[in-house]
Amino acid sequence: MPTPPLAPGTRYHIYNRGVNREVLFRSAVHYRRFLALLGHHVAPCARVYAFALLPNHFHFILEPHADGPRSCSQALSNAFNAYAKGYNLVTGRVGALFCRPFQRKVITNEAYAAAATRYVLLNAVKHGLVTDTADWPWSSWEAMHSERPTLLARDDVRGWLGAHDGGDWEGFDESLQPQT
Repeated sequence: MPTPPLAPGTRYHIYNRGVNREVLFRSAVHYRRFLALLGHHVAPCARVYAFALLPNHFHFILEPHADGPRSCSQALSNAFNAYAKGYNLVTGRVGALFCRPFQRKVITNEAYAAAATRYVLLNAVKHGLVTDTADWPWSSWEAMHSERPTLLARDDVRGWLGAHDGGDWEGFDESLQPQT
């Protein structure tokens, strides 16, 4: 049964990993290329609230626009396919790179949005890649804490986190989140 497209106006936690947990990002160039493709394909059709890219998987919090020029599901697919084609060419591999279909959880309220955002932003710490979230360059942490221009809907995220966590990033509810 085909997976239904992402519904406009609905917030989602989108996540996926490499086939057989294969590494998706081998260098800074790979991370930057993936982010550039997301900016090109996904930013026009969705509000992006948070992201984290890890060596073998990624997470996003996003909300498709009601008046997007095309399906946000198709835009994500286009970004993933473009990345996989380039990655396979550069690394000499063949075949699917990402598990299909990409996974999603509907975010039903702001408390859940805050919990999912904390989970995404703390994912590099959870997986032992860094001990401080601010040290992982491949997440939206820096953009959320800076005042530089960004494609992220950072004011919304700051509102969720401020309203639902009192600034305490410890003890977030991992039971709400997928295992990767």
